[in-house]
Amino acid sequence: MIEKVKYIKILDRLRLPREDYLLTGGAWLAIMDIRDNGDLDIIASSKLYEIYNDHFNGLNSKWKRRVRNHFDKSQVRARKVASISGFSVEEIVKKHYVEVDGYRFLKFDIFKRYKKSRKRPKDRKDLKSIASFFAKSRHLDPSYKNLF
Repeated sequence: MIEKVKYIKILDRLRLPREDYLLTGGAWLAIMDIRDNGDLDIIASSKLYEIYNDHFNGLNSKWKRRVRNHFDKSQVRARKVASISGFSVEEIVKKHYVEVDGYRFLKFDIFKRYKKSRKRPKDRKDLKSIASFFAKSRHLDPSYKNLF
């Protein structure tokens, strides 16, 4: 199922320890066959954030700045998810996930609450697609067992 998530091989090349981050956002929508993910949204542990940020500090290429900046955005997202869920970022990364083919995903109910909090047109559209996914009982497909 992870093959549905775009850019996963790029993430693998970074060799980040999988126990120190969770996938969320468009990656959820990709494995649900709702839409392709445009990027990889992650929530990182504090430890991973420090290591990663130090690694990319001072690099000048647009690609590396984009990765670093997107990683910084992950910490803003992480704090928002923490406030919505009532758990710390560390608790979320270590305890509030489901595994998909060896990758950790933010628990779906927390992901959905976060989506609802965003209120952007894109998020409202995604929430309608998620509702349709469940209304059509697609979540009952055996490939989604234990994910929701």
